[in-house]
Amino acid sequence: MGTREVAANGTTFDRSRLSKRTGANALIKLAIIFLVVGLIAGVLGFTGIAGAAVGIAKFLFFVAIAIFVIMLVLGVTIYKKVT
Repeated sequence: MGTREVAANGTTFDRSRLSKRTGANALIKLAIIFLVVGLIAGVLGFTGIAGAAVGIAKFLFFVAIAIFVIMLVLGVTIYKKVT
């Protein structure tokens, strides 16, 4: 069957067409979206919404960076033990 799989309800789907975005990639995308929303809201004068959106963007960005660093350290240390 290759990359084609059958779901619980009987429908088939192509696994290769599913999104490859996981973890930190999704967080970076959300951080960029919130940053753009914050910048647009700031330009339009909605300072409260802009501040909240930029705050969320900062938080998501730093969470994504933390996940990246943790995975980098684990990859360097555990990868040597596995192979």
